Amino acid sequence: VEDASQLICHKLNFSSFASDGEDIYPYAPHAYDAVYAASYALQDMFEKNQYQTLDPGKLYNMFLDTSIVSFEGVTGQFEMYLGDTTYPFQSRGNREAGHTMKILNYNKDKGGLVFVGKFSEEETVLCDPTILNIDGYECVPATYNTADGLPTGNLSPYTLETVPEVVKIGGLFQLFDSKNRPDFNQAQCLAAFLMAIKEVNDNPDLLPNTTLVSGIASGRGFSDAIEAANALVSSKFGGTGVDIVIGSGSDIETEASNQVFAQSKLIQIHTVSQAVELSQGSMYPWRIQTTPLASFQGRILRKLICDVVKLKRVAVFAINSLFGTKTLADFQSSGSACPVKVESVSVVESGQTDYSNALAIAKAAETRMFLIIFDDPVMAGRLLEQGYNMGLFRVGTAILGTEEISNHLTWDSMINKKNIPRIMKGYLGVHYSPFISMSSSPQGVTFVEMFNALKSTRWKGVNGSILCDESALDDSGDFFLYSERSSGNVICGGIDFSFFNATGENMYPFAVHVYDAVYTTAYALHDELYTQKKKTLSSSSLYNTIVKNTDFNGASGIVKFTAGNTYYPYDNRGNRENGHEYLIINFNEALYHSTTNGSGGMGYPGSICPVNGTLLDIEEW
Repeated sequence: VEDASQLICHKLNFSSFASDGEDIYPYAPHAYDAVYAASYALQDMFEKNQYQTLDPGKLYNMFLDTSIVSFEGVTGQFEMYLGDTTYPFQSRGNREAGHTMKILNYNKDKGGLVFVGKFSEEETVLCDPTILNIDGYECVPATYNTADGLPTGNLSPYTLETVPEVVKIGGLFQLFDSKNRPDFNQAQCLAAFLMAIKEVNDNPDLLPNTTLVSGIASGRGFSDAIEAANALVSSKFGGTGVDIVIGSGSDIETEASNQVFAQSKLIQIHTVSQAVELSQGSMYPWRIQTTPLASFQGRILRKLICDVVKLKRVAVFAINSLFGTKTLADFQSSGSACPVKVESVSVVESGQTDYSNALAIAKAAETRMFLIIFDDPVMAGRLLEQGYNMGLFRVGTAILGTEEISNHLTWDSMINKKNIPRIMKGYLGVHYSPFISMSSSPQGVTFVEMFNALKSTRWKGVNGSILCDESALDDSGDFFLYSERSSGNVICGGIDFSFFNATGENMYPFAVHVYDAVYTTAYALHDELYTQKKKTLSSSSLYNTIVKNTDFNGASGIVKFTAGNTYYPYDNRGNRENGHEYLIINFNEALYHSTTNGSGGMGYPGSICPVNGTLLDIEEW
């Protein structure tokens, strides 16, 4: 280019380039290979296929045909990508072979990134003490974020991280049934679990230098629950296992999994099961209970007598089982603030059909109040009907019963249907309801709002098909969170969070317990690691911190645990005995007659809390 002042030359002095080509512009060889690629395609068009004119569309397809354009170029293997089967134009024309990448690694001694290896489709080469030069380039061995700086190999995530840097929280759910159908309630428990973990990790004041990571397992039924529990103990995180477990299983799964956790001295926090068998400390020494045990209603029934019925003498019918024994014990042990005299206790056997002796004992007590501690509504119905026929349970008497018998199955078992409204009139029972706190406390309302704002993991596609976040994994990297693989099919177990209403009343109410269980764990860990300054964790120390020091307002109410009984220190240890709220159930004759089969009949006129609950009006006796 010549102008008035100078001549600018674009020619190159090739003698100025180094013999190894290191100072050549690295993209110049791509232009070289591109000419050869075009030549092969043109040769096929004009010589092999005898085209007379150049057809750009045909020429483009020849570029993409690896049987035509495929050669070892200066820049490596040269082949073009035809495109994705589903989305044929996406990425079409890309070269996806022959590329080589440098691997760079931060080196503290060098003060920056250094060359430690190369990657190509054919091979990956890393420097080590025996390889300090790759393709003529000096390299240094890579360093890793591990205690000794050495590579982890194929270890699972978080295998080498230890407390207090990382604490591994196990989640034991029943996400699919035996026919691989998703369980919507359990999916909500998982969502609450993951939501709470994220909140804790995002809170700079709670476990500030510790990260909670999740390892999930799913097992429905006795044997599958044991298998899932074993996975949490010995398979998760490269075989290192989890540090504590939060489970939302029913009674069967919870009792089964605890057999495994007891052997490993691993704490499990129960968030759904209320089986009274779990109160036996010798069998379940490592369990924590955010839900009340079924026997706890003995205390609630006593409070109901004191606050509502206001009679001072009671005759008790109790089934001869652990449920009957424990519930009666809870009823009697909570008497200091509520003086009620137990005039008689009639013990009946499971499956018993003739209650004449038990009823005679109660009749001789000459009391106007009767308490039935049964877990079988059929037995309760027969007892009530036989007692009515003997002159008991008439107008002016009060009948109270446990949650297990406060339903239509009790009066369904009665023979003379005409007498049902007379026998059941005034009946009072209780029903545990986590929804009360969840819908009324500030913490519960916030939980519902946060839950409803979660990103959906299941949604409808444009053609109405169900789509799923099917690739999401737990932190261990080996459990699909929202999908099940069965016979080559992907079954979606995610949630469309637009389903839930603003009050949360159509949510699974026990999901809130899972949420509070995570916070129970987090507060106890913070106490252990940051207040007590412990460098390692032990289950026994963490367990004692949970039962002795945990006290916070959770989304399900006040969360506080008992350290055990003075005389039997392991029995009831780990029970939560605060924050539970119960609905008061009253037989309603109008409601009973309004349903075709009489399955209505139980109304909810009030609520009761063992600490400071508010009672609403109760129907007349």
